[in-house]
Amino acid sequence: MNASVRIPPTLPILVALGLACSGDLGPGTVSRDTYVLQEVDGDPLPTVLYSNEYAEVYVVSDTIRLRTDGTGTISGVRSAGSLQPGIPAEEPTWYTADIRFRRLMRGIEIDYVCPANANCVAPPHFTAVERDNRLEVWVAPSLNGRSPMIYTAVD
Repeated sequence: MNASVRIPPTLPILVALGLACSGDLGPGTVSRDTYVLQEVDGDPLPTVLYSNEYAEVYVVSDTIRLRTDGTGTISGVRSAGSLQPGIPAEEPTWYTADIRFRRLMRGIEIDYVCPANANCVAPPHFTAVERDNRLEVWVAPSLNGRSPMIYTAVD
């Protein structure tokens, strides 16, 4: 008996869509490249980013830059206020950190680049979701920080 198999015309399209929608979409698909922090957990800047029994760290400004090769930077101005008597607050300080990111179906995972021979917390350090012209960023449970951090795209 010679049986023939008939493939529905929509099957190749469905297979292609299924493959396109699975896994890592790659860093080149990011729609915007520069985001400026507007608020942290509903509070406008400057605000407390995180605190512990010794100090409060304030974020004055923050910018995320994403490159099409999956690398980028987080930079801005932060200051720290001591919660211990007799220890003065730190002056605002400019910082910049190199990052890597992956765009996934559920959003973006962002990792700080760990220097050689450093003892770093395992990535991802942040997860993010793009919504319209905003980037909503959540701090990983292994790090200190308030979430969500809301960034606005800069064109």
